[in-house]
Amino acid sequence: NGLPGLAPPVSVEGLAAGALLFSGWPLAAALAPPEAPLLARLASGLALGALAQAFGLFWPAMGGPGTLARSHLLLSHLALLAAGAVLCWRRRGASAWAARSTRPPWGLAADAVWMGLAALAAAAAAVAPFREWDTIALWGLKAMRLYRLGGFDGVQYPEEPLDVYQGYPPLVPLLYTGTYLWCGRVDEGAALFASALLGAGALAAVRAWGERAGPPGSGPVAAAIMALAATFSLHLASGYADVPHALYVVLGGYWLTELARSPRVGTAVLATAALAGAAWSKPSGVLVLGLGGVAAVVW
Repeated sequence: NGLPGLAPPVSVEGLAAGALLFSGWPLAAALAPPEAPLLARLASGLALGALAQAFGLFWPAMGGPGTLARSHLLLSHLALLAAGAVLCWRRRGASAWAARSTRPPWGLAADAVWMGLAALAAAAAAVAPFREWDTIALWGLKAMRLYRLGGFDGVQYPEEPLDVYQGYPPLVPLLYTGTYLWCGRVDEGAALFASALLGAGALAAVRAWGERAGPPGSGPVAAAIMALAATFSLHLASGYADVPHALYVVLGGYWLTELARSPRVGTAVLATAALAGAAWSKPSGVLVLGLGGVAAVVW
């Protein structure tokens, strides 16, 4: 797979590392308005979990080699869980699940399509090593170096292709580093599984947005169309930065739409977090962040 000395890709710890990303669900459920679909809350929970992990590892890693530890990963997710638990307790009169929406019979078939493809992608990711060039040479190499050094070393790489990506947003390498810290070794399957979960979250967010914006059945069809698009489905298990970026962009649009319908503090927080995640996953996310801010002001 291009990187020497890597551990086998399949592990129970790797699956657990992916499950850690759901630590943001209680907070997302508490912040979301009552009419928000369950899938929007779940997708936002994944997005918050990945963002909290990236932030929680980034600042200790800035201290240099030897400063990053597994405890930083655990503290990031525990803090997010605690914040969600407190807010859920304070709003204990509200439902964390949201009311069920109507769905035509053919919507069930469309749901089966996108959910099935998402499950296949997650399963394929969990049992495979890195295959794509960018994942091996860029995100994987950065994450492996960060994990083994225990922090950023500040070394500049003059050779291609690393010099092009030194200033790239760090969410994906930090996502991988977190799985390595949890597993106690470089586990490519764990990294790809975590990325595939975020891709599944993007499909869930599209489904939720379609459900809220269109007539009954629009959500399942929109998610199925996105899942069947080769540009997206072939990247679900690739480990590319485009996969988590898609999650944050879709969620940013969804929560801005909800904010325009009914301004709420919780909705504004979720929209801000989604736009911040877009900026932390790809350079184009900075433009998304700017446009989202303008849209929020205009609406």
